Amino acid sequence: MRLIRSVLAICVFLLFGASLSHAGTISGSVYCDMPALNTPDPGSTYAGTLCATFEAGSINFASDGGGGRDTLGWFLDTGSTLPGSVTYLNGYTASSNFDNTLFTFTGQAFFANGAQYTVTHDDGTVMQVNGMTVFSSPSPTPPITDMFTYTGVTGTYDFAFNYTQDGGGAVYYTNAADSPVPESGSLILVLIGTGVVGTSGAIRYRLEHKPAGQEDVPPSAT
Repeated sequence: MRLIRSVLAICVFLLFGASLSHAGTISGSVYCDMPALNTPDPGSTYAGTLCATFEAGSINFASDGGGGRDTLGWFLDTGSTLPGSVTYLNGYTASSNFDNTLFTFTGQAFFANGAQYTVTHDDGTVMQVNGMTVFSSPSPTPPITDMFTYTGVTGTYDFAFNYTQDGGGAVYYTNAADSPVPESGSLILVLIGTGVVGTSGAIRYRLEHKPAGQEDVPPSAT
């Protein structure tokens, strides 16, 4: 019985570990002086100038566009950008105006078939998961909250979300990138690969079917 308790303890530990997950970092880029008002598709050629890169823990940015709050620095630093992750490029700075800019967000997240996600945007956005467009509202718009349903296969996939700020107030929030990447697959494979599951079953069968009165005798050393 001591052996089977030990094996079961290992199983419980590994199965508990299988519920753990890790949240991925979101990589962001900013393209300034975009000539077009509509949001381009992720992965297309962007006509603007790369003016900043950053990392974020989630996608939650907003500015009313008022005095001093219409800059790249304000929009990024007061949003969900990770501290110290912003790098300004090509002569642009934190005080550069953020009108006519494209913000790109890429990373990995877990998406469940049939799940609904929310996106609040001012102005346009185009959102892709695993290379497929899951939501598209590329034209300028006042602040609006939309919902979309993910209809793809459940799993962990790359995402690419594009957002444009054309002028005035700006907001971009979505929970579509919030679901952490589960690590259960690798741990379950470890559980099976080590033979713990099979060993546990074999031991249980042996204990349940041993002759009455027979005691567990440890194997002799060879």
